[in-house]
Amino acid sequence: PYPIIWHNGGTLMKTMVAYVPEQKIGVVVLSNYVTQLPELLAFRFFDQYAGKPIKDLSAEGLAELEKTRKEEKEKKTMAPKNPLAAMPLEKYAGDYANDIYGNVNVSVVNGKLTATIGRKNVKMNLVHWDKDIFAVNWPVYGIDFESGFAFFQVNPQNKVTGVTLDFLNQDVDLGVFERVDEKK
Repeated sequence: PYPIIWHNGGTLMKTMVAYVPEQKIGVVVLSNYVTQLPELLAFRFFDQYAGKPIKDLSAEGLAELEKTRKEEKEKKTMAPKNPLAAMPLEKYAGDYANDIYGNVNVSVVNGKLTATIGRKNVKMNLVHWDKDIFAVNWPVYGIDFESGFAFFQVNPQNKVTGVTLDFLNQDVDLGVFERVDEKK
């Protein structure tokens, strides 16, 4: 019956904070996984408190999640059938800088590219896609989550001069990193 003031958010974990000032009640839900469950639990709490009929919000949320996953799978970019070869991986290895996100280090680990970003040294696996384009996967809880692509810029002398992480590049080239070392 009253408005709910709420805020949510998360990266690798999720938080939901909600408050009804007129009733002087609130709820905080913390999750170790990014899911809709914190919101669903908070709104279920308020429904129960207000005496509303119980709805299975978890089932509704799961149905919506499955619908979203199906839509994402249908619009997922398909890998090229005959991808162009990448340069030797060592040519991509090095340090790259960005004024907003700081540094990214790209290294070759066990014959594969790995990017490490930020003060927390978050690791991303770079999987060859086509020529100088690599799919970015974040290993979270043992599962590789696809995030987007890393587009390496290569000059006419075949030197890598930068990399663009498209999932960080939503506005005014924020995801563009310039090479800051001289590795080949």
